[in-house]
Amino acid sequence: MLIFYFLCFVSVPPKEVILWDTQNRPISTNGQQFSVTQNTTHTFYCRTAGTKPAATIEWYLRDQQITTGVVDYDPAVHENNSELFDTESALNIMIEQAFHQENLECRVTAAGVTNTRFVELLVTGKLKK
Repeated sequence: MLIFYFLCFVSVPPKEVILWDTQNRPISTNGQQFSVTQNTTHTFYCRTAGTKPAATIEWYLRDQQITTGVVDYDPAVHENNSELFDTESALNIMIEQAFHQENLECRVTAAGVTNTRFVELLVTGKLKK
């Protein structure tokens, strides 16, 4: 008698990327213009939910990866399915005038699929006291 065993590994790519800042201002549309103040540190957050395996999140400015100021949180088990993962990352970035009208991008990759959310930075001058 022959017994066959089949192992099935299911991968779930990122369906949605959520991007927002410390003031809970959501960035809901790619290319949305987003005002930030020069010479201040600004924090952006990026999140995806329900992937398998857990997603990786990378940050880019001018198509160059940013590694300084990145905080990657441990993936959490998805609330509706214990086999899926939610992943979140934060970027603390000092805003420079040179970033004006540049795209800040969050790239999420899982199961061989990459999904992105990006924002066009509009840099304004910092008021002097």
